[in-house]
Amino acid sequence: MPTTVQNPSPTGFLPQIPFRIPKRTRRSSEVDVPATKRPAPPLTSSTSLPTRDSFSIIETRDVQLNMFALNISGMPRKIQRFHVDTLIKGKNGKIFNVNHGVLANSGDINSHNKRLAQHALMQKFHKKRRELFGQHDYHILAYDCANTLYLPDGVYLGRNEEECTFKSDDFSPEQWNITSKLSRKKDYTYVMKIRPSGFIYTSGEEASEVANRMELTRCVEIVTSQKLNNSDYCQFGNDTFSFRAQPVSEPDATSEIRSGFAKVSRIVEGRNGKNEMLMAIDTKASPFYKSTSVLNFVCGKYLEKRGSSRNDYRGRGDYNRKKTGGGSTDAPDHQDVAEVERSLEYRENRQQIEEALKGLLVSAAHLKNSTNLIMISRVAETNSETTKFMTNNGEREISVADHYLEAYNYRLKYPKMPLVVSKRFRDECFYPMELLQVAPGQRIKDHKMSAAVQMAMKGQKSTLPQKHVDLVKHVLSRNLKLDRNLYMDAFGIKLESAELVKLQSKILPPPQIKFKDEVYMPKMGNPVFRTNGRFVDPADINAVAIVVFDRAIDMRQAENFCDRLSCYCRENGITVKKSSRDWPIREINSEDSVAIKNAMEKWFSKGVNILVAIAKEKKPDVHDVLKYYEASVGLQTIQVCKQTVDMMLSSGGRQTADNVMRKFNLKCGGTNFFVQIPRSVNGRTVCADAHLLNEKLFERVQFIGFDISHGASRTLFDRSTGKMDGEVSIVGVSYSLSHSTHLGGFAYMQTQKEYKLQKLDEVFPKCVDSYRNHTGRLPSKIVIYRIGAGEGDFKRVKEEVDKIRGTFNRIQPDYRPQLVVIIAQRDSHVRVFPAHITGSKAGQQNVTSGTCVDSVITSLGHQEFILSSQMPLLGTVRPCKYTILTNDPNWTKTEITHLTYFRAFGHQVSYQPPSFPDVLYAAENLAKRGRNNYKVHQRFVNLQAVERSVIAENSDLVSEEMREQLAAAIVDEMSAAINGMTISKRNFWA
Repeated sequence: MPTTVQNPSPTGFLPQIPFRIPKRTRRSSEVDVPATKRPAPPLTSSTSLPTRDSFSIIETRDVQLNMFALNISGMPRKIQRFHVDTLIKGKNGKIFNVNHGVLANSGDINSHNKRLAQHALMQKFHKKRRELFGQHDYHILAYDCANTLYLPDGVYLGRNEEECTFKSDDFSPEQWNITSKLSRKKDYTYVMKIRPSGFIYTSGEEASEVANRMELTRCVEIVTSQKLNNSDYCQFGNDTFSFRAQPVSEPDATSEIRSGFAKVSRIVEGRNGKNEMLMAIDTKASPFYKSTSVLNFVCGKYLEKRGSSRNDYRGRGDYNRKKTGGGSTDAPDHQDVAEVERSLEYRENRQQIEEALKGLLVSAAHLKNSTNLIMISRVAETNSETTKFMTNNGEREISVADHYLEAYNYRLKYPKMPLVVSKRFRDECFYPMELLQVAPGQRIKDHKMSAAVQMAMKGQKSTLPQKHVDLVKHVLSRNLKLDRNLYMDAFGIKLESAELVKLQSKILPPPQIKFKDEVYMPKMGNPVFRTNGRFVDPADINAVAIVVFDRAIDMRQAENFCDRLSCYCRENGITVKKSSRDWPIREINSEDSVAIKNAMEKWFSKGVNILVAIAKEKKPDVHDVLKYYEASVGLQTIQVCKQTVDMMLSSGGRQTADNVMRKFNLKCGGTNFFVQIPRSVNGRTVCADAHLLNEKLFERVQFIGFDISHGASRTLFDRSTGKMDGEVSIVGVSYSLSHSTHLGGFAYMQTQKEYKLQKLDEVFPKCVDSYRNHTGRLPSKIVIYRIGAGEGDFKRVKEEVDKIRGTFNRIQPDYRPQLVVIIAQRDSHVRVFPAHITGSKAGQQNVTSGTCVDSVITSLGHQEFILSSQMPLLGTVRPCKYTILTNDPNWTKTEITHLTYFRAFGHQVSYQPPSFPDVLYAAENLAKRGRNNYKVHQRFVNLQAVERSVIAENSDLVSEEMREQLAAAIVDEMSAAINGMTISKRNFWA
């Protein structure tokens, strides 16, 4: 049993400044400070909050959250922090610092191996230098498997720097096999150095510093995660996946879905007037490649592309789980291999298989003593019999097949299969597929997910609340094992209860919905509104054009559709100047992108306002092409399928027609309804003066939403092949115009993986000017909803706010609007469940729409609230967490929570609230649209040619240090090409 070092806090708990730690930097301080890098102080308004709220509490309900309380009052007053360096020494004397990042150690598998290797080195450090730690056992150390180590104060007895050298003789063969993967050389040596870098305080005046509280939270995170540092678990940031358990499903022959969890600790204002350390646990699921032979992988991908398979992989089938990960060891079907061999003679088929294999890490069966993983770069046109090379002595030429027979005494079974190629720098190595095995632990990127995998992932989101709660408790007891944890005992941390935290929530009232001829009041808790109310602001357009793709309908049906659409327009008050008999109709092949573009440009020049495209399927490939030209040409498009046309032409298709017309009106510049603050609901008063509150929260107030869509990172494969960068980031911007629900918007590109909003000096005045053009005046208040920033990014967002304030004089001299800035975390790990879960359906087991938690689990440093706006239709709802970052007009938190919920109803199509406000919903869709347009642009334009062109024009920026400036220049050129005619004053994402 380890010795427990404790020094209980004299106050019993912590001062009241909660915060959550972001990821650490690689830098380390040498002085007694609470963190390696001090963050900015809490970003709150300097104005005091009003003492009286404008809204009444209509209803409250008991809820439980996926959080567990940790008692840290038994922790010693000081925790000593150490900086750790792990060095690799080569035979030539060259030294590498593992913490500085090595190209070969990036990627999922390499990161996993690095974590295990550094954990093994720290264990060996402790064993060889146990006297440094007062002879305490290893549980007294909390190591993040990177550059930080924590010890209770008084344990460390060493000097300002201590080190230990390791060679292969210090490890068992199994341990050395893990450790040597850091260098991929078995004859290298390792040096681990530790040096004190400060203290963390758990009580006293020092503990009140925000930076200290952040570091303390991180320390608790590391301590409670120590039992996960083994080969049974793969960790990716906060997400952990178990490879000890079987996959939950196998969507196809090459993939498996694995369950996991996310664990996040944070210090909150707590219950009973005391701060608490709460740990949130959320369930996760992710697709992984099966650990199967590359030959099996290729056969599976071919059969998947062909649309058939000899095996059903939806059940457990031929699954054979290994300790290191799933995979089938069965030999491939000879008939399948023969068919694949014939198909790969065609270049198109080879390219499809190459795309699936590219970047995959594999091991070679004939290289049994090698720690290296092989990355596949491409598929060769030649096979083992036709590919030849000169022997090392240069005496003769030999085929790959003969080489394996002579060097490894192995006769290839499938010598006619194309070889796979691995490229490292300028050298290429050729391998037979049958000797390669897909390495376990590789997640499947979004763009490589098959339709079956995507469907399986959607199914994972259908877990109902009761099962979700059971899974969370299972993670707590079986994976984290916090109730019998020697690491927690050593640091004085205890799990208070294995039961979920229970609180009281508020149920917010819905807004009233104003149509042209009626005002509708949705039901509280079930706010779906079905009404035939006429559009409050119907569109006024000149003409409509019709395109029929691939003869989805005949010309007579197209003419009838024009007449019926014209009729629906009149019924809804939409004015179309030209008669439906004069609307142009054209048949086009969906693959003829040139004809599509020419037709759109022609109709746009002749005053057509919107193109209605009719296709056979609901989401054909041509849909993305239409949206690409919509942004670049400037002509609105709406795509419907043949089934929708048939329904609209029939007498029983009224609901379908209504859904189409809601989108049609928006895309033509109209508004379906307004959102207003109600006076009462269910006979109970919502507010004393609804008119005054509408003026306060909506009059001369512009709402702006920002969302960022980040593309694929610059992978290890990209870097090994010389690709300059990963995919660009896309920013979606939506803003209100004459009314709060009348939205415009656009998307623009910025440099890859940049989380801070760029180009605000151009973008923000554009939003405000659009409001002025529509209303004839500038807004006096601007409410900004910003998605894409985590809790550790508030300082970055504060810099964005300063940038926005700097644009005011550009809009108009001495213009000083009041700002309200709200950060929305839609992927927060917090879940809210009813205190007592009953029923068997999603609507019965979930919390209702409007459930709000605005105390106890929120941080004192910021005004925060958790809000579930959406209707619970499937699985467990994910609420959104909001942080009020700036509040110039001094609105109350209650006013902002109600305003946020009301804004969710502004979504004009579904007639029920989504999970967050309409400006954010629109910004999210604009970012997605921008991402799709970027991908279509990649198909139409050779981006490598764009890179070369920009490099030629900016030769002075080509150095590695100036990469960001060069990337920005490339992004600007592409953004201008894609968004040349963006329709900024329409709901064109609808």
